[in-house]
Amino acid sequence: MRFSDTHLLLLSLILFTGCGQSGGFAGGTGTYSDYVYAGNYTSGDLSTYSISSKDHVLRDIETVSTASHPEAVAADPLGQFVFVVNSGSNLLNVFSLNEESGKLTAVQSVSTSASPQAVVCNPQGTFVFVANSGADTVSAYSLGTSGQVALSTTTSVGTGATPVALAIDPAGRFLYSVNAGPRSVGVYLITPSTGALTPVSSLGTGVTPTSISMDSAGHFLHVSNYGESTISAYRISASNGALTLAQTISTPSAPSRLPVSNDGKILYLSTGGTSSNFQVYQINPTSGALTLAQTVTAGDTPFGIALDAAGEYLYVASAGSSNNISVFKISALGFLTAYDSIAAGSSPRSLVAVRAVHRSASRTP
Repeated sequence: MRFSDTHLLLLSLILFTGCGQSGGFAGGTGTYSDYVYAGNYTSGDLSTYSISSKDHVLRDIETVSTASHPEAVAADPLGQFVFVVNSGSNLLNVFSLNEESGKLTAVQSVSTSASPQAVVCNPQGTFVFVANSGADTVSAYSLGTSGQVALSTTTSVGTGATPVALAIDPAGRFLYSVNAGPRSVGVYLITPSTGALTPVSSLGTGVTPTSISMDSAGHFLHVSNYGESTISAYRISASNGALTLAQTISTPSAPSRLPVSNDGKILYLSTGGTSSNFQVYQINPTSGALTLAQTVTAGDTPFGIALDAAGEYLYVASAGSSNNISVFKISALGFLTAYDSIAAGSSPRSLVAVRAVHRSASRTP
C-alpha cells in the first residue's frame, strides 16, 4: 500500500494545517468525517461516536466487540482502518472504517507476542507497530490496501525492557519505544521496505515510564513517568533522531497520557490515579520544557486523551466509576472549557479521534 505525492500533500493538510469541519480539503478535492473510538478495558469492546459537524458533540454509533482487555487504539493516516491491541488475549484486531457512517467491520484478528501494550501506524500507512511488553519486543506488520496485516519482522528491545508505549516521527524515519524495565526511551531507525528496526541510541527516563508523545513537527518528545509523578521533556536531533533531556518536571499523582496540540504549543496530561483532574502545560518553543497553565476537572480517573483533527476539541476518557467521555472546547491559546460528556463502556482507557477521508481522496493501490 502506497501513497501518491498528491495524497501525501492532502494528508499533510489534514494533520498540520487543521482543516475545519466544513467538509472539504483546502483544495476542494475531497471530503471527510470525524469520529472518536474508545477502548473499554473491562467490558472488552469499543464505544464508537460520530463528531457532529454542526455542534461538535459526540453521538453514539454502536458498540463493537474486541478481544480481552483492549489496551490501545490507533488508526491509519487516512482513517480507513482502526487497530486495537488486547493484552488479555494477545491479539491485534483490525477493523475497516466506513467513512460515511463511522461503523467498523472486523477485517482480521492476529496473534501477537505476550502482553501487547501499544500500537501505532507509520505516516506512510505501510506498517503497524506493536509493543509486546511481556516479550520485550516490537513487531512490525505490513498493512495491505484492504486492511490485512502480516507479520514482517520482530525486534528485541532488550531482555527485561518491557516496552509500553511507541511513537514515530512525522517523516516515518524513527520509532521511539518507552521501556519500563530499564527506564529508558529507545530510538530505532525504521527500514522502509520491511519495517525492521535498527537501534540508534537510548536515553533514561524517570520511574515507571508509561506514555509518550511528540509534536507534529518532530522537534520535541515527552514521556510521563507514572511511578515518580514526573514528565521528562527531550529535544530531538533532526539528523539522527537522538534525544537530549531538556527538563524533568513534577506533576500530580500518576501521570498517564500526554498528547500535544496540533500547533505544538500545548501538552495535555491525564492523571491515572484517583483524581478527576488533568493538566494543561505550555511548551517552550525552543527547549520543549513545560509550564503548568491550567488544571481542569473531567470524570473519575481521566486516562485516555485525544484531540480532534482540527485541534478545536479535546476528548478525555475517564476510566473510573464515571465511565464516560468528556468533551472540552479548546481556546485559541490552548485553554479548555467543559463542553459536553457522553457515556462509554466499562473502564474506557484508550481513545483515538479519527478523520476519515472519503473515497475521492483515498489511497491508491
